[in-house]
Amino acid sequence: MLQGSIVKGFDSDGNIICYIQRKYVFVTEGLYDGSFSNGLVGAHAACNTEAEAAGLTGVYLAWISDSTLSPLAMMMKHQVPYVLPSNEVVASDWEDLTDGALYHAINQTADGTVVTSGYVWTATSVYGTHDISHGVANCSNWTTSSNLESAGTGDVLANNNYWSDNSGSQSHSCDEMLRIYCIQQ
Repeated sequence: MLQGSIVKGFDSDGNIICYIQRKYVFVTEGLYDGSFSNGLVGAHAACNTEAEAAGLTGVYLAWISDSTLSPLAMMMKHQVPYVLPSNEVVASDWEDLTDGALYHAINQTADGTVVTSGYVWTATSVYGTHDISHGVANCSNWTTSSNLESAGTGDVLANNNYWSDNSGSQSHSCDEMLRIYCIQQ
C-alpha cells in the first residue's frame, strides 16, 4: 500500500477529494553521453521530456552533480515518499533517499518499464553531494563526450550506496551512453 501524506480538499463542485502526496523517481529510457547536449540543463530537460511523454506531472531534476551544483544544493527536500511510476516506494522521504539504502532500486522508466541492467551518470554521493571521494570527474561539468575523460556512475539495479555512487569500482568514459535518474520536485 502506498504511504504518504493524505491531503484533503474540495473539487469545483464542493465535493471532498483526497489524494496521497508523493514524488516520482525514475531512470530515463534514453541513453546519453556525458555532455547531455547542454550540461546540467540538458540532463534536466531530458528528465522533463520523458516525464511529460509518460503523463507524469510536475518538474523533474536530474540526480547529477557538477563542480558547483549537486542534488543536495538544487533539489527540494520533501517529507513525503519517493516512489517509482508503479507506486513502489523507493524512500520514505528525502532523508531516507539520501541515507545510503533504498527500499527499491530506481529501475523503472517514466512509463513504468522495468530496466534490467545498466548504469546512470551521477558524479554524486548517496548523500546528494558532488562525489569527490574517489577523484570522480564529471565529464568536464557535463560538457564533453570525450573518451579521454570519465565520470562517476550509479548502478540502476542497486538499492545500497551503489545506486548513486558506484565510482569506487566503476566509472565510465564520457563517450559511453548511459541513463539519468530523475527526481520530481
